Amino acid sequence: MKFCVAAALAELQALAGDKFFVTNEAGKDDVKEAVEKLTASVGEKMKEMQAVKAKMDDETKEHGKHREETAARLEALVKENAAVNAKILELQQKGVRTSGDDRPMSMGAEFVESAAFKNYKGGRQGICVEVRNDVTSAGTSAGALIAPDRKDLIITPPDRILRIRSLCMSGSTTSNLVQYQKEDVFTSAVAGVAEGAAYPKSNVKYSPADAKVKKFGHMIKVTKEALDDSAQLQSLIDSRLRYGVLFREDEQLLLGDGTGNDVLGVMPQAASYDTDRTETGDNMADIISHAMTQAISDEYYASGLVLNPNDWEKMRLLKTTDGVYLFAGPQQLPIPTVWGLPVVVTNAMPVGKFLTGAFAIGSQIFDRAGVEIEISTENADDFERDLVSMKCSQRLAFVVYRPKAFVVGQFPS
Repeated sequence: MKFCVAAALAELQALAGDKFFVTNEAGKDDVKEAVEKLTASVGEKMKEMQAVKAKMDDETKEHGKHREETAARLEALVKENAAVNAKILELQQKGVRTSGDDRPMSMGAEFVESAAFKNYKGGRQGICVEVRNDVTSAGTSAGALIAPDRKDLIITPPDRILRIRSLCMSGSTTSNLVQYQKEDVFTSAVAGVAEGAAYPKSNVKYSPADAKVKKFGHMIKVTKEALDDSAQLQSLIDSRLRYGVLFREDEQLLLGDGTGNDVLGVMPQAASYDTDRTETGDNMADIISHAMTQAISDEYYASGLVLNPNDWEKMRLLKTTDGVYLFAGPQQLPIPTVWGLPVVVTNAMPVGKFLTGAFAIGSQIFDRAGVEIEISTENADDFERDLVSMKCSQRLAFVVYRPKAFVVGQFPS
């Protein structure tokens, strides 16, 4: 989702230690300026990371190895970038506080309060509003639908926690295609060189790669009464339309095979776990450690771990020979971390498999368009049936720069 005003406002609040309130249109100009400054600072951080990486490459080519302080600086920048990504996700979920009301605005509320929706009179033209706020646990994001003249409780399937995006480096594009260079081969021939002798030649090969911007979305039909009932329309947007798009995004970033309208996700490109590393008696935590070391052997330091809920349960129930829990007891809060890595627990991951790797430097999401909501009364027989068509979509490209930065494997049965 695009960097939103709410996130910038919350960031300013954290930096300044003061309370901010958006009470009128004039206040939004100040926030917009702040957003531009914050975005610029993030860009500078990325430039510094690229510069340090280039410096490390130059040192390796010149001396056969890079300096420890250069590698330490790059690792620090990677960690800072991962922390910024986590902070942005947290800030996006906080929303904006308005004067006299400390509840954050949900996506549906943002839509129905927009000038485009309030001025919409129906007809062929339709409207499109990009909504940038996130659904929260506040009452304004509830999933209950209110039908005309009666109250109905709609029981919907449980929503999945969507967090694959939070592990990856974020970006944006104004094109429909992202092109980049992938390093296919690097063979180092560094050796001692006698005086006057020729230098040995190393081999490095690059190949161009493309990541197409893909669109995914869905639509629903609602009654004209729902369009008139802003509260019901708000709930539909929050509980079904947006969630459906992000549900698909979560699966695509992890498992997409790159065919048709699918992006090419991480797992189809990741390096396979070397089972020769597994020793007799190893448990699930040991195998994760081996996988992390496999990535480190290629100079990639893992920044995250993805597990299926069933496998995470097995791991947190691991015990010593005398029955003591390795992670946390039943009366303690089991923080989802393994060997210092944050754990993303998602049903998008098949049972029995795991994925670890350097998400912050190995992959990047390029948002072409955030989650957009469109409505129209001129579609098929909508007019004669008093129906409204509502569409929700998202466009993005996903790039895995370094497949060896990721390791995917299977736990022993």
